[in-house]
Amino acid sequence: MGFHSRSRNRRLRDFASRKEWNNGADRILGNWELIDIHVINSPIDYGAEFDFWCSNQEDMYLRRVRRAREKKYAIAKSQFKDAPIYLIAEVDCEVFDNDLIAQILEDFESIGIPKWRPHKMNLRLKLS
Repeated sequence: MGFHSRSRNRRLRDFASRKEWNNGADRILGNWELIDIHVINSPIDYGAEFDFWCSNQEDMYLRRVRRAREKKYAIAKSQFKDAPIYLIAEVDCEVFDNDLIAQILEDFESIGIPKWRPHKMNLRLKLS
C-alpha cells in the first residue's frame, strides 16, 4: 500500500471517528455523509458561511458553503501532506436545506473532484 492510500485510509478513519463523536452523520445525501460543524440559522445573511466534514466513501473533504451574490465554486488544499481537500461553494440562497446541499454536491461531482495529492491546490470555477 502506497503513501496516498495510507493517507486516504487515515482520513476515512478520521471521518468515521468524527461521525462516532457526533452520534452519526447529520445528513446523508446519496453516497455522501455530512457532519455539520456550525449551527445553521435562517434566513442567511450575505457573507455567512457554514462548514461540513463530508465523505463519499472514497475520501474525506472539508466543505464550506457561503452566501454570495454570484455563484462560484473553488477546490483548494493546503501544502500540508495530510490536509483534506476543501470544497468551497458560494451561492445566493436565503434558506439552507438538503436540496441546496444536494445540488452543490452534484455540481462538484459534475466538475470532477480532483484526487488528493500532496501539493498545494487552488482551483476557482465560476458557474452560471
